Amino acid sequence: MDDETLEQYHEYLASSLVFPFQAECRVGYGRPERVKILGLGDPDEELVIDDDYGLLCEARLETQIVAVPLGELDNVKGKPDRQLVEDYCYWFHNWR
Repeated sequence: MDDETLEQYHEYLASSLVFPFQAECRVGYGRPERVKILGLGDPDEELVIDDDYGLLCEARLETQIVAVPLGELDNVKGKPDRQLVEDYCYWFHNWR
């Protein structure tokens, strides 16, 4: 897996996911929090692809906008988002 492959996956997901959607994500070391995923970051900006965490997305956590790893999302609500995120998570965690 390299940046080029992640950029291609970003393009695919950006055109396929329906934003916003609800999910759970562990922010920091606490318990999973319910977040609203607002979108994937702009591929031309730096903090969209992380070497350790893969694709990052923008999420609303209470009143804050935070960057969370797409591969760390759980309990995604709604079709087709749930399946797309599960497929990405499987790919990201098993093909590194």
